[in-house]
Amino acid sequence: VDYKKIFSILKVFSKYLSDNLTKNIYKFKITFRKTSDFKKITQNSILLEDKSK
Repeated sequence: VDYKKIFSILKVFSKYLSDNLTKNIYKFKITFRKTSDFKKITQNSILLEDKSK
């Protein structure tokens, strides 16, 4: 198994994934709720909200 090739592929993939997540978080204005707010969340609530609207 060529580990050098595998790790280079994983590095490229992780960079791609990181860039796309960052871009979409800013694009869709995604926010994450703090754990202290977790008690207020009902089972039907969504943890991520799209505030672009």
